[in-house]
Amino acid sequence: MSELNAQKLVSVTPKSSEPTALNAIDQRQLISAHRALSGLEHALRFASPFAALSFRDMVWLLDGLGAMQLDGEPVWLQTVIDEPNHPGVLRAENYASIASSITHSPQHTPVTRSMALHIAERLSDDAVPHSVVLRRDANSNEALQHGLAHWEHVVSDHGGESDSLVMAAIADAKFRRLCPFTANNHASAGLLFGALLREEGMLNHAPLCLSAFFSSHAEDFKQALPDDNAVVRFYLRAMNETALDLTNRLEALVKHIDHCRETIEQTLSRAPVDVVMQAVCRPICTNADLVEAGISRRQTSSSYLKKLAAAGILSSHPKGKELRYVNTGVLQVFSDLT
Repeated sequence: MSELNAQKLVSVTPKSSEPTALNAIDQRQLISAHRALSGLEHALRFASPFAALSFRDMVWLLDGLGAMQLDGEPVWLQTVIDEPNHPGVLRAENYASIASSITHSPQHTPVTRSMALHIAERLSDDAVPHSVVLRRDANSNEALQHGLAHWEHVVSDHGGESDSLVMAAIADAKFRRLCPFTANNHASAGLLFGALLREEGMLNHAPLCLSAFFSSHAEDFKQALPDDNAVVRFYLRAMNETALDLTNRLEALVKHIDHCRETIEQTLSRAPVDVVMQAVCRPICTNADLVEAGISRRQTSSSYLKKLAAAGILSSHPKGKELRYVNTGVLQVFSDLT
């Protein structure tokens, strides 16, 4: 797969600044995208709490990895296991954490320039506070501010579009073409896009790893970006295919989580099953996660993890002096997405 470096997109300008007319879009494609997103929302809403927890953690991580790839960082799901301290892995995990906080925020926060800057700063290196700033290219500040104002107008007023998915696609593409920050432009765009779908009521429960789709279709993505009509068609295809694929994977994940519960009940006869499930059903867990979930003694939680590894649902991997436990079945459900 060819990498799509954000800096290569700075000079790209749209062929048309006019709103994309709905009659220029294949209506069947638009309807299919809405149905696919609704189906994913429905499936996740009625999945077991532990399957939903595992699903969200995994999809946010995959979306983070895809965003890192788009921003020029060659990291993959296997990298998360083999090189847990890789800078790109840490950034992807930070991306997943931000996505989680946006989704679970109790208060509605509108998608604005301020939110974009806040997200970009959270994605930056914590050792250098406020290290992500607007680009300071020669003679570009006025055009950049105008571009951000236009993006914000599309987001707040739909830019003349009556359909939320069409508006979200155009807004996201405008932001990526603009590349307003010195770093993490695709990662910022991915998080803003998720927040925008939530704001529009498209995805209140389910995450959608479009960054992974964009990364795996990088050349098609790059060719679509300069033209709004092509953008809408590409994004609708991406949302439709990704939502359908994730719905199928969720079904497989639910079966695996049921298997995990049965294994825990058989292997740890005296353990509080729901407490153990809270940690173990996530893609990766540690001894500290079990303690945080409610197993008061580290020796007990360590024993539980070792027994579950011996039972085959976990595999242990060192991270410094600590052992991390990977739920192999969870990763297998999503292993071919990055």
